[in-house]
Amino acid sequence: MLGRSQAKELNARDIKSVRELPEVTPFEIIYKNLLLSQFSSEGVKKQRKHLEAALNKAEEVGAKEIFLRQDNLTLESVINISEKINSQWMESLARACLDRINSRNALLNFRGEQLTHREIEVLKYLSTSKSIEQIGRTLHISKNTMKTHLRNIYRKLNVSDRNQAAEVAKEKLLV
Repeated sequence: MLGRSQAKELNARDIKSVRELPEVTPFEIIYKNLLLSQFSSEGVKKQRKHLEAALNKAEEVGAKEIFLRQDNLTLESVINISEKINSQWMESLARACLDRINSRNALLNFRGEQLTHREIEVLKYLSTSKSIEQIGRTLHISKNTMKTHLRNIYRKLNVSDRNQAAEVAKEKLLV
């Protein structure tokens, strides 16, 4: 999933490709609208509209987990939207979102420092078989910037390599 920090860097070409994604299955509708809700260039009203569309489709099919895997800002938006929608499913999702935020926040107190959104984006790729250079290309950042992010991640998580970082990230529900 796209995090907000990565979504801010997306350009008009990227939003066009997201708009061209298929909307046949419920998952495709939810996923596409979630992605569209990440584009700050859309404006707050359109972002909210896309998130509401994703939530409406998710309620129809009972899909919750896809939302719980989003970043905390998206989870907070889901909670805010739930205050205006009166349904048991939405209340249940909002409680689950709040629990996920609280769990993440409690588990993020590694050394008094929290990971930045960008560091979390890098962390998501560490469990893959991609090289550091490939991860950098995917995230549109240089090799040196990747090294800086890795150094900060390792320090903040108190680990010494990418495997340990990926393990801690899974334990702490960061990815």
